[in-house]
Formats: sequence, structure tokens, C-alpha cells
Amino acid sequence: MKKSTCALVLAAGFSVRYGSDKRFSGSEPLLLRTLKNIINSFDTIYLVHRNNDEKIIALLEDLPINLIKAPSDDICLGTSIGVGIEHLKNSQTKYESCAIFLADMPFIKEETIHELQSIQSNNLIVRPKFEKKPGHPVVFGSDFFDELIKIKGEEGASSVVKKNSKALNIISVKDSGVIEDIDYPK
Repeated sequence: MKKSTCALVLAAGFSVRYGSDKRFSGSEPLLLRTLKNIINSFDTIYLVHRNNDEKIIALLEDLPINLIKAPSDDICLGTSIGVGIEHLKNSQTKYESCAIFLADMPFIKEETIHELQSIQSNNLIVRPKFEKKPGHPVVFGSDFFDELIKIKGEEGASSVVKKNSKALNIISVKDSGVIEDIDYPK
């Protein structure tokens, strides 16, 4: 039986270090490159975007992506996670887990995603590690959804991971893409 897992892509940030909206950088927009690595691995993908984000809506209109509007333009990582998880928790599908992706990580291999999915369950947090460095995506079992919904601010989900360290399953992978994000134009 196939486990019900979805992906949540966080794409509401303002690319402060990058200097411009990096979601659209490159001949093929960065966000599309990231989604291409994810789209074949999940039946359902949710994406949290900025409140007034017509350009993202237009870019993704032909893709099977469920868009979630952030509550305001001043959106933080933690708020994006909380809003996204609340949305999927209130959907008609009951997910066993959710893999949380950052929109600026286009190098994660599909094989790595499948490896993480094969381990996930409702009572686990699964995180990849490359050469001793923790990476993304982090797959949260549904047992942690209520805690994730309460997250606010810039910290992200690290407080949920720390609080539930006994449920954390760290998987060593040979995929440097799990730690490679794009923060600067170079």
C-alpha cells in the first residue's frame, strides 16, 4: 500500500541575501528547476507563496501545484511552514507525512527523495545528511503537524526537531544537493 505523503515547498521569502527575487533567476526560473526535482515523486505538492504574488501564480498555472497564499507580505520561514501544514491538514486527504522543501534547492536528486519516502511514517521525522551536514527536505510524520502549525518567525522547524529528537531519523546520503541552496547570484 502506498503511503500518503505530500510535499510542501516554501517560496514566500524575499531573497534578501540574493539581492533580487531569486525564484525567477536563470534562463529557467530557479523555482521551476526545484519543482522539476520534486514533481515526479509526489501525488500532491503544496507551495506557499507571498500574499500578492501574481508572477508565481502565472508561472505555475499549468503545473499540478496547490498554491497557498501566505497571510501577509511580511512572511517568515516559520509562518510559511505553519500556514502550509495547516492548509494540508485541513484538506480532504489525510497525509501520513509531509516533506518540507526550500524553493532555492534545485539540486536534490529524485533518488534521495525516494529514499527518504521509503523510511517515513506518521511518527518519524526523517532528515538527510551529507558529509555530517544536515540537509533538506525534512519529512515530518503527521504526529508532528499540530506542532508545526504553531511555528512562527524565522526559526523554521528546528524547534520541533529538537523537541522530538527521539523521533528523528537521520539518513546519510551521497547527494550534496540536500545541502546546496542558492543564496547569492554566483
